[in-house]
Amino acid sequence: MTEQHPPFLMELKSLTRSYAGTAGDIDVLKGVDLKIQAGESIAIVGPSGCGKSTLLNCMGGLDRPDSGEILFKGQSLSGYSAKELARFRNKEVAFVLQQHHLLPQCTVLENVLIPTLVARERGGAYERALALLEEVGLGERLHHRPQELSGGECQRVAVVRALINRPGLLLADEPTGSLNEENAFMLVDLLLHLNREQGMALVMVTHSLALAERLSRLCRLHDGKLEEQP
Repeated sequence: MTEQHPPFLMELKSLTRSYAGTAGDIDVLKGVDLKIQAGESIAIVGPSGCGKSTLLNCMGGLDRPDSGEILFKGQSLSGYSAKELARFRNKEVAFVLQQHHLLPQCTVLENVLIPTLVARERGGAYERALALLEEVGLGERLHHRPQELSGGECQRVAVVRALINRPGLLLADEPTGSLNEENAFMLVDLLLHLNREQGMALVMVTHSLALAERLSRLCRLHDGKLEEQP
């Protein structure tokens, strides 16, 4: 009997994506392939404008490729209904961006709990929020508002907010772009710690090779294709 292996958490097959430009279509992705296992960490590097954010947006269901296929746990995202895609974005995948986008009128705890308002399963969310905030060193800042925090602290809140619904995949798009070097390394170390503790896969886009090399796999997006680095 042939042994059955579980599907990859996510698999990208020959993804293409282009945009209309003033001089004609601009091909950003030209056949991207990538296999992501549950719990691993992958860094994607490349020059500005090469399509790194476009790739992450396709992986997160925020954008659709022109051709190719994205499989999540063996199921094609192209076959998802609008409702299924919305649930995928809220439950299975989460984003951390360069800007934290915390709501200034809400406290740290309230910002973290916002994604649970549209989740089907809210049980234990409050306790999970408290535990995660304690884990990232913000247990004493629950009732502070973003303007009372440092930039690094705000990014940590954004990370906890991304994890509150237990996503299987965390997509981080230049998460350290607004931080100084010390805080940038601290944030990446935190992401990797949570990657191991929570068992989620982490895909991080960064300009920094030094940060990228801390992850278990390093891929370079070049001329529309993804090349794994040794």
